[in-house]
Amino acid sequence: MFVFPLSLTLMDSLTHIVLGACIGKVVLPQKMGKKALILGAIAHSIPDIDAISSFFNTATQDLVIHRAISHSLFIAIIFALLFAAFSYTRYKRTIKFARFFFPFLLLVGLHDILDTCNNYGTELFAPFSDKRYSFHLLYVADPLFSIVPLIAAIFLFIKKNNWRYGKIAAILGIVVPCTYVSLIGIGKTKVEKALAKNPPIPNAHFDFLTPTPFNGFLWYGVFSNDSTVYTTYRSTFDQPNYSASYSSYAINKDLLKPYMEEQDTKNLLEFSEGIYTIEQKQDTIQFNIPRFGQIMGWQYANAPFTFYYYVHPDVNNSLAVQRGRLKGWNKQSMAFFWNRITGKHPTTTDHK
Repeated sequence: MFVFPLSLTLMDSLTHIVLGACIGKVVLPQKMGKKALILGAIAHSIPDIDAISSFFNTATQDLVIHRAISHSLFIAIIFALLFAAFSYTRYKRTIKFARFFFPFLLLVGLHDILDTCNNYGTELFAPFSDKRYSFHLLYVADPLFSIVPLIAAIFLFIKKNNWRYGKIAAILGIVVPCTYVSLIGIGKTKVEKALAKNPPIPNAHFDFLTPTPFNGFLWYGVFSNDSTVYTTYRSTFDQPNYSASYSSYAINKDLLKPYMEEQDTKNLLEFSEGIYTIEQKQDTIQFNIPRFGQIMGWQYANAPFTFYYYVHPDVNNSLAVQRGRLKGWNKQSMAFFWNRITGKHPTTTDHK
């Protein structure tokens, strides 16, 4: 079983709840009143029901199961049918079935599509394909994305059903975060073009660019070749002539050979999508997946990765995905982080 840190889990869940309430207000029948908010929040959150399976799976099993079939568009249709059937019966067939089905399909399907915006990836076309889609546009918890739908949802819940600004508040709760993601996409394109002109070495392959914690302006980029992974950071607000610096990590595939037939190793290789590094840590092997970032890598050169899994049966790997994401954060590191987001370049040091 693996577990997300409570603060990140709650923020991610809260985002789906409040966004679902706003969408429900706009697309579900007005006759439903507050029930449109409640059912909208539930329907937009329902794909995360797969979290229940974490209590019965090993850590690596859960990695490949999470955001798989439950987050597919195929299952979204089934969920929409169930929600529509419930609502259709509840309103004694006075509202057409299609008037429920298509809004609920939108609510559930948008959860799946929204989750493709961060670095975990979503199997949109399961069970027909196990390919994970990830557009690397949002950190798993981004306050700037969530704040407007949160405020809108609060007003929608506390105001009366006939509040004259209700529909406007709900629309703002949808349009503002969508606009924010669009702006992030523009910034990401700018950063990708800049990094393409400044690779770590000529034969390095560009793998991905993903946001750093809680924002969409400081980007973490990864390049690799057959033997090495390279990481770097660049802000949307960096000057065009800024030359990014890189940290390098040996992949060390040979260290993994004795464990290749173990199911945990197979799961990790599938989940890593071929981008990983291996380290010898005393009497065990550490499997790192760069996709989830580094421990304050924007401040420290050669910083360790936040995702690391010990290939050893006696080691607790329950927090493999998230155990390093907020490690070492304090007032000084947050000031450094803010400066780096805004395009300033404080002096980095080697990670101790």
